[in-house]
Amino acid sequence: MAGSRVRLLGWWAAVIVYAGFLFFLSSLSLPLPLPFAPGVGLDKVAHLGAYGLLSYLLFRALHISFPHAALWRIALAAAVLATLYGASDEAHQLYVPNRQAEILDLVADGIGAFLASGICWVKRNGA
Repeated sequence: MAGSRVRLLGWWAAVIVYAGFLFFLSSLSLPLPLPFAPGVGLDKVAHLGAYGLLSYLLFRALHISFPHAALWRIALAAAVLATLYGASDEAHQLYVPNRQAEILDLVADGIGAFLASGICWVKRNGA
């Protein structure tokens, strides 16, 4: 029982720390340079991966929190929560100097979140 509680707190701590890290990154006046050659749309790949990871962390935390819930509900909730966090992040960037909110960033966030949750759902269902 105590072990499962520690695991539960660990996953939620990971969600909170990672969400804080994303908030920190979006608070920077100039975005960090990507580790590969600049090009059109490469920042969207970064958004896709970043919010895919957030969705994965949320899926794990929600699944441990609600072990008897249907997995498709867990996956949907994780993807929606990650996408909503992406929307709040884009809104936050409206107030950061030299940054702007972009609808295509939010689209990439949502695609990454739903892809990651879908993969988690498929893997947990054994399909």
